[in-house]
Amino acid sequence: MKKKIGEYLIEKGLITAIQLKTSLGEQQNFGEVLGEILVKHGFISEGDLLESIAEMENIKFVDMANLKPSQTALRMLPINFCKQHTIYPLRLRESNRKKTLYVAISDFYNLDLLSQIQFTTGVDNVDAVLATKRAINAAISRDYEYQDIEIPSLNYEKQSALVPEEDNLIVKSDEIYGQKTSKVTSKKDDFSDLGKLKSKVLDLELEVESLRKRMKNRNEDLELDLGILKKKLKEKNEEIAMMEKRLIAVVKLLIKKGIFSKEDFFLILKKINS
Repeated sequence: MKKKIGEYLIEKGLITAIQLKTSLGEQQNFGEVLGEILVKHGFISEGDLLESIAEMENIKFVDMANLKPSQTALRMLPINFCKQHTIYPLRLRESNRKKTLYVAISDFYNLDLLSQIQFTTGVDNVDAVLATKRAINAAISRDYEYQDIEIPSLNYEKQSALVPEEDNLIVKSDEIYGQKTSKVTSKKDDFSDLGKLKSKVLDLELEVESLRKRMKNRNEDLELDLGILKKKLKEKNEEIAMMEKRLIAVVKLLIKKGIFSKEDFFLILKKINS
């Protein structure tokens, strides 16, 4: 039977049984990922955790702080898709007329995600490597949203993922995918018509989502303006009601002092309303 990650870490001497029990209890109560809990409490380093998962699952991991961003790879996936699935495109390469997209992911157990990435980008292969959520989210903020942010390093000497230093494909676009339509070509040939169609569909989906957000913001602004008008109308009605009370009090006082009679008062009102 396949070992669980907690048992594997104890076997390697990286955590104790008490630390695992404590972390499992917190996971049960708050629903966090076990590995993130272990790192948060300092029971294990991110580097040791990633290496252990990589060994146990026979996969690769990478320290993203040591990698330069690739504008070519970034244009392959829109920012909303990357944020939703906590993934980051690293490199786009071609070999023997086959295109491979290297991506960093935080959840290697989501097998459907790799197929979705392949369908979304139209590449022939997706080579996934493991990275921390913190590093991926920081890279997305830095390279998609142009924030001045530093990618957290694993401070780890080992690195099992061999990610190419450079791309060998060219993306024809002035801006990152999702902000302006991009076209991906190789030095030898272009993507298939199906790949182009998928890209156009993604562009349309992004435009629809952007329109929905603008409409939502517009509706919120209208609701805010309507709320302000209602508040002002209520205040004005209260002000009028107060003036009416004061006027009635003054009239009663004048009638009481005999300055004019009720008949005179109603006669004045009749003339005003006529």
